[in-house]
Amino acid sequence: MADASFEEIASFWKGQLSGAVPELVSTEPEPAFSTASGKAQTVFWKAEDGQVLKARMLESARISPLAVVCAFHDAGRPVRGWHHLGRWLALGCAVLSPERRFWSEDVCEGYVAGAPASLALVRQEKDTAEAMLLARRLFPSVPLIVYGEGLGAGLGVAAAGALEGKGADLFCILNPLPCALRRVWEKGMPEGIASGLTRYFREKDSLAKTSDDLFRTLSYVQAEACAPAIGAPVLFGTSGLDPVTPPEAQDVLASALSGPVTRNVYPRWAHERVNAFEDATFSFVSSWLMS
Repeated sequence: MADASFEEIASFWKGQLSGAVPELVSTEPEPAFSTASGKAQTVFWKAEDGQVLKARMLESARISPLAVVCAFHDAGRPVRGWHHLGRWLALGCAVLSPERRFWSEDVCEGYVAGAPASLALVRQEKDTAEAMLLARRLFPSVPLIVYGEGLGAGLGVAAAGALEGKGADLFCILNPLPCALRRVWEKGMPEGIASGLTRYFREKDSLAKTSDDLFRTLSYVQAEACAPAIGAPVLFGTSGLDPVTPPEAQDVLASALSGPVTRNVYPRWAHERVNAFEDATFSFVSSWLMS
């Protein structure tokens, strides 16, 4: 059984996001992290299912932003610290960095045969899309940049594509996941959120009789699912030794993107934060802003 087609996936996400109108609940100043140059706030917003989520927000106290950055963190890691996020201010950008709601970090959580809407990752992707819509609402007249690492990168791309390619204007992504989950499984002993595949086939389907339906269902939440809808420029970082989202799985996403892709491969790095990619990101963004 083949993965779901782009048309099937796009139709599914159009329905899922039809009621995605994030509601701003409140903002709280963070004086300990605010300066004469930058204003720090915690933003509380209500997702479509009623859950109140929060995000860190930084903006210049002196000038209007040139762009707003949605910064999405990896699985197993918290939101970046205030001081780290403050580096975006030097480029003239505001930044919104949402905290992810709790989940098991198991890619198979919620799986029901033929029912992609039951997957826990669908809720995570909807939250990501709504965070982008919230950023657009808070900063309506400037472009939106997605920065993400690992799961944050994958969700950022997937959500932007699910918004019919209109979620963001520029992407800087490092080791996005989940990508090409069938390939990851066939490679053997998946790690990170894909380790849920091992648990599933050990505990629930030891003969792998449901594998075709499982991977077809999971294809709705892979990073490449709606990638053909994205025509914006992408800076795409890949660690050559990444065991969590292997380079060959990331290649599937890179090939699916419709816009220009600048690919940086770091041969001796694994699934980790890559300082050289952060440097490349700031060069990439500053060049784009000045073009």
